[in-house]
Amino acid sequence: MAALHRRFDLLVTPTLAGAAPPIEGGGPLPASFAGPFSLTRQPAISVPMGVTGAGLPLGLQIVGRHFEEALVLRAARAFESASVPLLAPPLRGR
Repeated sequence: MAALHRRFDLLVTPTLAGAAPPIEGGGPLPASFAGPFSLTRQPAISVPMGVTGAGLPLGLQIVGRHFEEALVLRAARAFESASVPLLAPPLRGR
């Protein structure tokens, strides 16, 4: 990761390898891309980036260099400010 961060300020990945499963369906979560950055102790944040055709949330993960928490937070705020606000889908049965 050090070599990547010498060239780039931030790394952007999906938060999960797919959409979250429906609440009522349960099931395992898709693989998470957050684990490696927890192990390397790098600052990272997940922000909403959209929904699937079924209305399930998708996340964008922003990862920075060690001790660059402020840059990660600024990038997340910039992304959220430039994005269309996401409305929560209606809950079924309510």
